[in-house]
Amino acid sequence: MSGTNDAFKELIRASITPKIFSKRIRASPFSVLLDWKTMSVTEGYFQLDSVAFVNAALFFEDGAEPVIVQFRLRRSNGLWLIDRASRSKKELFLNNESDEGVNLI
Repeated sequence: MSGTNDAFKELIRASITPKIFSKRIRASPFSVLLDWKTMSVTEGYFQLDSVAFVNAALFFEDGAEPVIVQFRLRRSNGLWLIDRASRSKKELFLNNESDEGVNLI
């Protein structure tokens, strides 16, 4: 999910139909948003006026490490819509002080 900051917006703008959107998202780094089995959303979030940031861990298989995605949401007409999605650094969400190994905080 690297590249320009507006990569997610460009993906959506260029997708005129659901079929085209499906093909474009599968071929992009955002394909991780499609096939996850479980999701863990952080309890906390950061909000500034009409913009909020939420982090989610997407799990694909039992025992596999999650993909961490940060969503930037924007409030529009009373609805929270995804404005951007970016892959976050997993190390920011790990607690290495545990005796049992590395755990998600």
